[in-house]
Amino acid sequence: MAQTIRTLTGTGSPTVYNVDFDLGYLRQSHIFVYTGDDHTLNNIAFTFINTAQIQVDVAVGEEFFLRRVVPRNVAINDYVDGAILREKNLDASFAQGLMIQEEISDGFVNVDDNVQFITDVDMKGNRILNLGDPVDATDALNKQTADAQIVVEQERFDAEKVFRANKDSAQDVTAGNQDTRVTAMEQNTQVAGSQYVANFNFTATGGETVLETNYTFSYAMLSINGIVQTIGKSFNILGTTFVLAGPIEQGDEVTAILTVPFVPSGTFTGTGDWLYTALGGETTVDVGLAFSSLILSINGLIQIPTRAFSVTGSILTFAEPLSEDDELYASLTAD
Repeated sequence: MAQTIRTLTGTGSPTVYNVDFDLGYLRQSHIFVYTGDDHTLNNIAFTFINTAQIQVDVAVGEEFFLRRVVPRNVAINDYVDGAILREKNLDASFAQGLMIQEEISDGFVNVDDNVQFITDVDMKGNRILNLGDPVDATDALNKQTADAQIVVEQERFDAEKVFRANKDSAQDVTAGNQDTRVTAMEQNTQVAGSQYVANFNFTATGGETVLETNYTFSYAMLSINGIVQTIGKSFNILGTTFVLAGPIEQGDEVTAILTVPFVPSGTFTGTGDWLYTALGGETTVDVGLAFSSLILSINGLIQIPTRAFSVTGSILTFAEPLSEDDELYASLTAD
């Protein structure tokens, strides 16, 4: 039980309360009645009925405090040499020290300011009780606030975990679709002969389900408004045409990259792409078309004319035999 403070409740009318501290009090000016946390603020008027009782009028149900506060910077008695030492004065002097100790025991270490430490505080395994919620960045954190933060962080972690799982799943699906497209392209590519890539573009007038390309091709990558379509689901290839799963709308932009074999006896003008995969050992390769100039690369490395190869008509002659699976690419220009 606190030795220097009492917690009381108002009745709504003048009421008598006991001033029943074990050591009593030294002067009436040491008794305070107030609300809140500071005995110097929110003081409530009271009257001494006798040395052991006061009368206070406080609203019904309102909590207030009765407290004894002994001065700490002034001695209750100031002795001088030669003075007569009376029992009453000596008892009061000793009582002042005992009352201050009681205040400290009740938690009132400092009367007019916060407790300050200039060294570390070792609790020896003991708890700090009734710690308030932190406000400033340097405030101590109580368990209630820490537990609440743990819950928030766990919810955030769980949400991120679900997001990552969904993202990984979506990436797996995308990777699988890409693998399927690459496999299909590889299965439909002529690795032993000449071929080139042609571009097909079409703007819908609305309602089309069949698109004529005027190309004979072995594979195509088709997109509508920039979204790649899945062959076998969104469209199929029938001869030189695309057959769509459903009609397209007016203004839809259809683009496709077609894998088209060269016709050796054909001609072309402008620019074109040529692809060839070596069987191995070739020193000459017939492009199959007449051209005025070309830029040639083997396995991604640009080849220097007259040193790495020479051109006679549509035939490329190489300084060294090609190796199996060498990938040749040329950008052709014809007048």
